[in-house]
Amino acid sequence: MNKSILVCACAVTAASSFGADSVSVALTGVRIQNGLAQSRSSNPQTLTPAYKYFIDFSNDTMVRGRSGLLSILYPNPTPLATVMESFQPGSSASLHSYSINPTGTHPFQTTDQPVTGNTTISGIAVTFAMTLSSGIDASNFAYFNITNVAITPSALVGSMEFTSGSVVISRGCVGDYNNDGGVDGADVETFFTAWEAGDAAADLNADGGVDGADVEFFFTRWQAGC
Repeated sequence: MNKSILVCACAVTAASSFGADSVSVALTGVRIQNGLAQSRSSNPQTLTPAYKYFIDFSNDTMVRGRSGLLSILYPNPTPLATVMESFQPGSSASLHSYSINPTGTHPFQTTDQPVTGNTTISGIAVTFAMTLSSGIDASNFAYFNITNVAITPSALVGSMEFTSGSVVISRGCVGDYNNDGGVDGADVETFFTAWEAGDAAADLNADGGVDGADVEFFFTRWQAGC
């Protein structure tokens, strides 16, 4: 084989296996329906392993009612955050989160985000619950799941579907503890404030406790920079 062709082929292979700093999981067509589990993947996009990931729903994530009362209440595409807030004030905060991956390898699953709430639609009391989860599999493909969907009374309330948007999973930096884009003394101060308070967010090695091992893990990543 021609040497230049061989070099080119190796470069392409290396680039495709290395992955990217962020990937998107398209949500269009995903349904929110009682008892229905839904899953989507970033395939063929792969994500390079990291010790920290940001999980963000894109700003154009919209849903609309597909059947029942939800189709009357939300006949047109509506921001997902707006719908979530109507069921449970403050729940839209779960649309922007981060997760620590102590091993820096894949597979890795982020912490599940349970969403529950209740509201009244046309005089009918409605309860709602679902679990949002995401992660990266052993092949470096990111995924997003909606499970444990419970809507009651389901026959009257109906279902919804995503009309646009995506879940973006991007690599972060453990040393940038305050997420301001830099690794400096402010991150040390913020980390130790959380650590001394026993904040679960300071359990960086995800062993279930906030102790010296987390300090060691933090400083190892902090000294490595981003």
